[in-house]
Amino acid sequence: MDDVYKSNWNIFRFPERYADVHNKINQNVTDNTIDATRRLNYFVLGSTQTFSKSIEIAQKLL
Repeated sequence: MDDVYKSNWNIFRFPERYADVHNKINQNVTDNTIDATRRLNYFVLGSTQTFSKSIEIAQKLL
């Protein structure tokens, strides 16, 4: 009888576990997207600043 109770309890817990796994995957995707966007923004900002500095130096030389 105890095994039947545990088995039935696990069936009801499955949606909870599924939701936990689903939420964890979504959180990982969100975190990775934010991190990739942040890195891309830093790269673009750095490239823009470098480009602006090169133009500034080139204008001084002319």
